[in-house]
Amino acid sequence: MFRRLRKLTDKFKTVAIYSLGALFGFGLLLLPLAIFAAPADFGLSDLAGLGLGGAQDPRLIIVNIIRILLGFLGILAVIIVLYGGFVWMTSGGNAQKIEKAKKILINGLIGLAIILSAYAIVSFVIWQFQKILNPPPVACSPIDATQSCNAGCGDQQCNDDGSGVTGTWGACAPIPGLCGPDGPRPFVVDRFAPPAPSFVASRNAVVDITFSQRIVDTTPSYGLAPNNVRVTDAGGALVLGTLNSTIDNGRRYIRFVPSANCPAPNDTLLCFSPGTYTITLDSGGVKGTLPPNVGLNCTVLGKPCTATFTVGDFIDTQNPAVTITSPFNAASVSNPAVPPFTARATDDNGVSRVEFLD
Repeated sequence: MFRRLRKLTDKFKTVAIYSLGALFGFGLLLLPLAIFAAPADFGLSDLAGLGLGGAQDPRLIIVNIIRILLGFLGILAVIIVLYGGFVWMTSGGNAQKIEKAKKILINGLIGLAIILSAYAIVSFVIWQFQKILNPPPVACSPIDATQSCNAGCGDQQCNDDGSGVTGTWGACAPIPGLCGPDGPRPFVVDRFAPPAPSFVASRNAVVDITFSQRIVDTTPSYGLAPNNVRVTDAGGALVLGTLNSTIDNGRRYIRFVPSANCPAPNDTLLCFSPGTYTITLDSGGVKGTLPPNVGLNCTVLGKPCTATFTVGDFIDTQNPAVTITSPFNAASVSNPAVPPFTARATDDNGVSRVEFLD
């Protein structure tokens, strides 16, 4: 009887060891789910919690699918091990059933070990992908500083990290119109203001030349050749004035202001004489920043480096009216993210540009 009891005890020890191993493996499979568990809802966030929803890299989605399949296979391997233990427990001392149970247990544990190894490899790959696709925030200072990103195609801002002193760089915000799918657009003149002669500008108008990208501030120079920017009257004479190319250190436009005073009683303003004028930029003279020091391209269809405008015999003394259209008045905005701003400007003669400044 004692010999039979000892055999039964040995059988329970063996089954218990296998069962504990199976439960341990099952726990390892469930551990990542416990760590990354989050409250569920009834939207796409359920899939996002599995790594299958949202704006995910397709390669990362495939790896996540493999990880989920390995999780199911691991559960199946645990069930096989438990089944082997059940066969052994119910063998009733039958040598063939015991041998069958051993094979089931051994094969199940080998499968479980393989699955756990594969799961560890896939989890490591996911971790590496997440480090590449979602890099940790980079410290910066001072707060609200900006820098170029994405090869100069965007800007990012230093957002307060809560300390009031230092911060981390925010997301890279693309600069509208600066880059296309293949990188920076050609460096060309985007727009002249005042526009074509069908529009009649006031005598105290200024000339704005907008480019497709930021310019190197030191490269525009005003005057006859070898200078590269000039405004001439109908007779070809150079208009005296000042060219401002350092507006806020590297914007996308330059501004020309004539130096002659307007007639009284508006003699505190600066004016053109009535007539037609020509704006000329020399190809390659003004330099852009993408790639560094790229010369102005005057050969792109529809983007010439010359333009004409007409000045009438009147002076605009009425200030423009500007209304912010977004965000709405008293609307709540997130912090530290900067919401998009839009505005509408009206004037009795015309509006050259609307800008938002910090």
